[in-house]
Amino acid sequence: MGLTLLALLLTFCASKSSLFQQFELKSLDFRFLIRGEQPAHPDVVVVGIDDASISRFGRWPWPRSYHGELLNVLSQNPPRTVGFDFLFHEKDEANPEYDQALIYYSQLLEKVVFASYFELPQEAQKKVSYLEKEAEKKAQDEYLLASLALGNVEGDVAQLSQAVNVSLPFSDLLQAGGAGFINSPRDEDGVVRRVPLVLAYKGNVYPSFTLQLLMNYWKVKSKDVSVIVGKGVKVKKRDGKESLIPTDEKGNLVINFIGDHSSFNEALFVQVLNSAEQVQAGETPDIELEQFWKKIVLVALTATGTTDMGAFPLSGHSPLISIHANALDTILKEDYLTESSPLLNGLILVSLALIVFLLSSFLSPLKSAMTASFLLMGFVVGNYFLFLKGFCLPIVLPILLWVLTNLLITTFRYFTEEKEKKYVRKAFGQYVSANILEELLRDPKKLKLGGERRELTVLFSDIRGFTTFCESREPEEVVEMLNEYLDKMTEVIFKNNGTLDKYVGDAIVAFFGAPSAKEETEHPFDACRAALEMIQELKVLQQKWKDEGKEPLDIGIGLNTGPVLVGNMGSNRKFDYTVIGDNVNLGARLEGLTRKYECDIVISEFTYQVVHNTFLTRRLDEVTVKGKNKPVVVYELLP
Repeated sequence: MGLTLLALLLTFCASKSSLFQQFELKSLDFRFLIRGEQPAHPDVVVVGIDDASISRFGRWPWPRSYHGELLNVLSQNPPRTVGFDFLFHEKDEANPEYDQALIYYSQLLEKVVFASYFELPQEAQKKVSYLEKEAEKKAQDEYLLASLALGNVEGDVAQLSQAVNVSLPFSDLLQAGGAGFINSPRDEDGVVRRVPLVLAYKGNVYPSFTLQLLMNYWKVKSKDVSVIVGKGVKVKKRDGKESLIPTDEKGNLVINFIGDHSSFNEALFVQVLNSAEQVQAGETPDIELEQFWKKIVLVALTATGTTDMGAFPLSGHSPLISIHANALDTILKEDYLTESSPLLNGLILVSLALIVFLLSSFLSPLKSAMTASFLLMGFVVGNYFLFLKGFCLPIVLPILLWVLTNLLITTFRYFTEEKEKKYVRKAFGQYVSANILEELLRDPKKLKLGGERRELTVLFSDIRGFTTFCESREPEEVVEMLNEYLDKMTEVIFKNNGTLDKYVGDAIVAFFGAPSAKEETEHPFDACRAALEMIQELKVLQQKWKDEGKEPLDIGIGLNTGPVLVGNMGSNRKFDYTVIGDNVNLGARLEGLTRKYECDIVISEFTYQVVHNTFLTRRLDEVTVKGKNKPVVVYELLP
C-alpha cells in the first residue's frame, strides 16, 4: 500500500508541472482528431477575405467603403447579425467619406458587431500596435464603454479574467453598431481551446464578440443576460426559455471544435460583391445571396500570410475566425464540453491506484499487469466515448499513475520474490522434481516453513548386504555403481512427484505429498508407482552390471502412509526439508521386513487401505515392529 501511496504522490506532483498539463491538453486534441470534423450549424456563415479578394480589391487594409458595400449587399437578404473580426480602431482622417459609408450601412442593416480588444495582464509586455496607439491617443469614451457592460452579475467579479486596457471601435462607428471583444487566449502550448464569454474591466463585466453576436441572433438585450461567476452565462430568450452557457471560473467557454473556418458555410468577400453586380446585370450570380438571410455572418481575414492566424485542436494553422465560429456552433447546438472537477479527478486517480493495488495483492505480477492493462484500455476507450457525449475526463495522469504504480509494485515484487525464489531453490532444488520446484517458485506460499502436520507417504529403500559388498571390492568400483544406482532411483522418485529427503549411505529416504499441492489421496499411489518403477529400473541395472562382469546389487523398499511433521528443520545456516514422526520410523522398519519375507516391497496396512483396489498386493503377516505396541498388518506390493 505504501508503494501505491508513493505513486499517487508522484502523480500529484506531476499534475502540477507544465509538461504534464500540456500532455493532458494534447490528449484532448487527440480526441478531437479521432472524432474528426463534424457538421456545422447552418446559421453560421463566414465571409472570408481571402487571397482572391485581396487580389481583386488590393492590399490590406482596404478602404472602409468596401465593408460598407458588403453591408449594403447583405441588407438585401438581411442576416440577424453581422460581425467584423478585425478592428476599426481609428477614424480614416484622409478619407472621412469611407467611414461615413460604413457608418451609414451599419445603421441601415442594424445588429452589426464590431471587434474590440481588451489587454490582459499577461499581454501587457507584448507589442500590440493598436494598443500602443491607444496609449498615445489616451482618449477613451468611458460613457460608450459603460453602455456595453452587462448589469446582471452574480458572484465575485474578481474571479473573472481582469483586463488592464481596452481598444474600441472609433466612437461614431461604435454608436452605429455594437462591440464585443475578440480576445482568444492561448494555452501554454500556444493552442486555443477555449474563449472567454465575458471579461472584467474596472469593475464592470463586458460581453465577448461571440456573446454579442448571440444576443443579436436571439434578439435579447443586456438586461436579459445574467453572468453567474463560476457557472456560466444565462440568457433569457424572447420565448421565455432560459439557456445557460457553461463557463469555467474565469468566464471561459470550452469550445467543442468541429473543424476550421472551411467546415462552415463560407462565401468569399469578392464573391459576395461580384454576385450583387451579377444580379443587377441580370446574370447568374456566383453564389446565392439568399444564404445570408437570418444567419450569423462573420466577416474575417482568411488570406494566407496574414497575422490573424492561430492553432486549434483540429488545425495547426487557421484563421482566428475559426474560434468564434466554433464557439457559436457549440452554443447554438448546446453541444457543450464539461470538464471534470478536481474532486472527480482525484477520485479517479485514487480508484485506479486502489484497483492496481488489489490486483497486485491477489494476482501474480504477469496476471496483475495484464488485467490492469485491460482495465486501463477500458478506461481509455470509455474516456473517449464520454468525450463524444460531452464529458472531458483526464487521461494522461491516470496513465501515468498506472505506469508508476505497476512499475513500483512490479519492481518491488521482482526483488522480493526473486529473493524468495533463491531461498526456495536453495532449500528444495536438490530434493524435488523440476515440476514441483516450479510450482513452489510460482507460489511459495504453498510451502509452510518451520514444519506442519500433514499426511504423507514415506519411502525407505536400502541395498541388501551392502557392507559385505563393499569389503570385497575396490572403493572406486563401489562408488561408481552406487552413483549409477542412486541417480536412476532418484530420477524415478522425481518422476512420480516425490521429494528426496536424504541419502543415508546406500539408503534412500523419500516422501510423497509435500510440498506439492496435489490432493492428499494421491500421494500413496505416487509412492507405490515409484516403488514398482524402482524395482524395474533396478532389474535393468542388474542386467547391465552382469554384462559388465560385476556382481549386481539388490534392494528392499518399505512404504507407510500417515501423519508426519514436515518442513525445514535445522538452523538458518544449515537446514533440511525433511519429515519426522512415528510413521516415518514405521516406514524404515517396513523396509527391514523385506529381508524376512524375501520380497521387494512391503507396505503398511495404512497404505494398503488406500491403494488396494488399484495395485496387486499380498497379505504377509501381522507384526509388531520396534517402537509400536499395536501390531501392524503388512502387505507385499506386487508388480
